[in-house]
Amino acid sequence: MSQSSLPSFTLPAILDNPAGWGPQPQSNVPTFTHIDYKGERLGMISDWTNPKAKSQRMNASGVSMFDPRREDEEASFNLVDTMRAKPTRVRFAQRFGAAGRGRGGGAARGRGAYVTSFQRQGQGRSGASGANAGRTSGRGGLVAASRNARGGYRSGGYREEVVKEASVRVQPTWGLVTEIDFNQLQSVSSMPASSETLYDAGVLMRYQDLERVVRPRSAKPIPPVPIVSYPPASADPVLQRIATENNAAVASKNGVQIFAAEAVLSMLMVAPLTTYGWEVLVRKVSDVEIYFDSRPGSRVDQPPVCENNLEQLPTDADSPFSAANLASELERVQHAVASLVTSTSAIPNPAPTAAINLELQHPFVESEAKSALLYRRWSYPDNVDVIVRAGIDAYIPAEGEGDSKYVVSRAQIEVDSKTLTGTSFDWRDKLETQPTAVFVSELKANPTRFLRMAIEAYLADADVIKLSYASRTSVRDNSKHSLLLTTTLDPRDMLARSLKQQIRPLFSTLRAIINAVRSLVSTQSCSIVP
Repeated sequence: MSQSSLPSFTLPAILDNPAGWGPQPQSNVPTFTHIDYKGERLGMISDWTNPKAKSQRMNASGVSMFDPRREDEEASFNLVDTMRAKPTRVRFAQRFGAAGRGRGGGAARGRGAYVTSFQRQGQGRSGASGANAGRTSGRGGLVAASRNARGGYRSGGYREEVVKEASVRVQPTWGLVTEIDFNQLQSVSSMPASSETLYDAGVLMRYQDLERVVRPRSAKPIPPVPIVSYPPASADPVLQRIATENNAAVASKNGVQIFAAEAVLSMLMVAPLTTYGWEVLVRKVSDVEIYFDSRPGSRVDQPPVCENNLEQLPTDADSPFSAANLASELERVQHAVASLVTSTSAIPNPAPTAAINLELQHPFVESEAKSALLYRRWSYPDNVDVIVRAGIDAYIPAEGEGDSKYVVSRAQIEVDSKTLTGTSFDWRDKLETQPTAVFVSELKANPTRFLRMAIEAYLADADVIKLSYASRTSVRDNSKHSLLLTTTLDPRDMLARSLKQQIRPLFSTLRAIINAVRSLVSTQSCSIVP
C-alpha cells in the first residue's frame, strides 16, 4: 500500500485559554460567533484536585452556574419548574455608594442564604424589608376560604408561593470579595470554653407569680407600656469600657473581642435557618475590637412571625395582619408583659418587693427604671472573646441555700390561629386543658423565634423563661390584649428536647462568621444581609 493511500488525520485548531475556562475573549470562532461566552456560565466537568468535591455546580439543590433563573438571565427564558433552589453560598461583596442612603424596596434572596456586603461607614440601606403581598378577606383579614380539605392548598392542588422580601437589595456596583458555602459554616466546630459576667447594670425586680391568678377563662388585661429601645453595641458606654480595659491584653495574645447585643448574636447563630430578611452592621475599630450592630427598627430586634405560614400576608401598611405590624405588635406585647411580671399591682397579695441594685447604673434609662443588663464574656479557646449585652427581666428568690434565679420574659400572641397558623382551636379553650398543644403548634409555625428565644436566654445565663400567652381583645384591633396563661421553661431543656438543637453548632456558625469578618481591613464597615 502506497503512502498516499493511507488514511490521514489532521488535528483541529485548539484555542487554549491559560487564564481560565472557555475561549479567550479575542478568539474568533466562526461557527460560534453568535454565542455570548460568560465566565459564570463555564465550569470544570470534574475537579480531580479536590477529593471532597461533589459537583455542586451541577447539583439541582444548589445554585448552578447554568441556572437560567440567575439575575442577569434574559427575562424571556423560563423553565417549566419555577421552584426556587435553596441557596448554598454566602457572598461577600464590596459596596460602593453615597453615604446616608435611605431604605427602599427589597428583593427576595431565598430561604437560608445571606450575603455580606461591605460598605463605607455611615452608609444606609439601599433596600428595605417590607411586608409580604397578599389579599384580605373575611375574619382575620386573610384568605382562608380557598383551602381544600387537606389545608393550605388552592384549587388544582398547588399552593400559592409565599414570598418574603430581603432586607436590602444587592446592587450591581458591589464588588464580590469572597464567598462562603453553607457547608463551610457547618464544617467549623468551635465552642466557647468558658463564660463569665463582667458587669451588671440597672435594677432587678422580684418576679410576681402570675401563674396562680391568671387563667384562660379569667384573662387579665395587659396595660400598654412604651418600648425602650437601646442603642447599638458600638454606642454602649459599658461595652466601650470593657474594650478599653482589655484591648492591650487581647492584642498581646493575637486575639479579638467581638461586641454585640443578644438579639444580634442570636440572629447570626440561626442565620442558615431563618426565613425572613435581616441586616447586621459590622464595624471594625481595630484588629482586636469589632462591633456587631443592628439598625434602629431593624428586624433583628423584632421576633419573627408567621415563618411557616401557608398564605401570603398583606402588604398594606395599615393592615393589622401584615408581617411588619405583627412583629411590632408582638414586640410591644413582650415589653408590656415583662413590665407586668414585676408589678405588685398585677396580682392580689403580691410577694414583698425586694429590688436589687446592680453594680452599675443603667447606661440608657433613669436609675429607677425596672430594667437590668448583664455584660457577659464567652471565650473561645483561641483568644476570641464574644462580649454580649443581655437583658434580664426579673429574679426569683433563692429557696433555702440555693441561688436566686434569673428570669427572661417572652410572649406569644393569638391573632387568628385558624388563618395564621393553620390550627383549628381557640387558645382560650386549648390552654385550659392542653397548653402543650398550643406550644407545639406555635413551635411549628415559628421555629426560629423559639430558637432565638432559647439562645438569648442561654447567652444571658438565665435559669428560667417565663412564656406568656396573650390574645387580642378584638381580632382586628392590635392595640388591646389580654394575658391568658404564663408557663415556665428551662432554656437548656428547651434547646435539647423541644427544639432538638445542640448549642455547639450554633456557636460554630457564629465563629465561622467571625473568622470571615476578621479579614476586613481595620476601620472598615460592612453589612451582613440574607
